Amino acid sequence: MNLRHQMVRENRERRQREDDKRRQQVNMKKEARLAAQKLILKEQKERESRARQEDQQLKKEMARIRKEMHDDRTKKEEEMKKQREEKETLDKLAREELDRQTAAEQREMMASHRAESDRRKQLLLKRQMLSARIASRNLQCLHRHLTAWYDLVLSRRLLQGKVKAMADWKLMLRVWGAWRSHVRGRRLEVETELHERNIIEAERHKLIAERHFSHTILRRCMLSWQQFAAESVQRKELEEEQARTKNKMAALLSAVAEGKLCGKSEAGSETGADNSVRSKVSSARSTQSAKAQSKAVSFCCHISV
Repeated sequence: MNLRHQMVRENRERRQREDDKRRQQVNMKKEARLAAQKLILKEQKERESRARQEDQQLKKEMARIRKEMHDDRTKKEEEMKKQREEKETLDKLAREELDRQTAAEQREMMASHRAESDRRKQLLLKRQMLSARIASRNLQCLHRHLTAWYDLVLSRRLLQGKVKAMADWKLMLRVWGAWRSHVRGRRLEVETELHERNIIEAERHKLIAERHFSHTILRRCMLSWQQFAAESVQRKELEEEQARTKNKMAALLSAVAEGKLCGKSEAGSETGADNSVRSKVSSARSTQSAKAQSKAVSFCCHISV
């Protein structure tokens, strides 16, 4: 029985603790919701206050801009009035100067033609200077008006929409970047093409120089070979002729010593022998020179190949 009462008491205490815990959670949720609502209301109030402050600042800025525009307009009107007065005075001075010059021309009509032409040239120069001055003043006035108009349009455009101006500026920057990249690419292509042309031209000149150098070397080798071959052939022929002469002299001396020679017949036979020997030597020389030339040509052709 005590155990049952104890269990009932424990169950009641546990349910009470759970209820207390549930009430605490509900109270915590309510407090969190109230805190969130207070925070939202505070942020909303701050946002509204910032919006009111921004509206007030915008109104102040608008009033300042209107005042500045009104001041600028009054200043511009005063400047225009001053410019108009200056222009009138300049016109009056120009007319007076023109009247004085014309009077001087009339008074000096009887002077020489050369002096009259000089005066007319000076007058024309002064008129041109005066007209140039008036035109410059007009251009300055027009420039000021255009500048004021552009400032007014720009200020109104900025007031009407800063987002549109920023978009236009970004578009202008994008277009400028695209144009600059296109120009850089085109310039790079032109420089690449020019570099390729220079390389091709340099290679062509190099090939021509190498060919000319090889032909020069081959020509020099050919001439040196021909000269060497001719000298070797001549040297060999000279040695052979000297050997034959020595042999003949030895034979002649031996024949004289033995007493086998017979006057004129022997002289005629010797002359015929000498002629036959000379013909044989010339034929051998020609054949050897032809062989040397053919060898040199074949050698040069082999080198050039």
